[in-house]
Amino acid sequence: MTNKRIQNISECNPYLSASKLRAKLISENQLIPSVDTIRRRLYEDGRHGRVACHLPYVIKANLAKRVIFYHEHVMKSSAFWNRILWTDESMIKMNYSHSKMHV
Repeated sequence: MTNKRIQNISECNPYLSASKLRAKLISENQLIPSVDTIRRRLYEDGRHGRVACHLPYVIKANLAKRVIFYHEHVMKSSAFWNRILWTDESMIKMNYSHSKMHV
């Protein structure tokens, strides 16, 4: 029963660590296995801890705008581009962490 619940919780939220999964089981008054036991059950179920691949978030609307920008500027002369002030990119942290995310 507890093994199945561990599997269900992990399927619903694959970002939960074993210790947070254990805390969730405690809040549900389930049998409380150790963190190592939870890790073993997840491993047996084929769920291994990995660092998620970072993919840029580009929605279709933004992709279309980028294509339009490209077509408008692809044939611009070098004199046009020499007037542009180029700066380094800056990291802006908004709703999520830029650190590695384990799944």
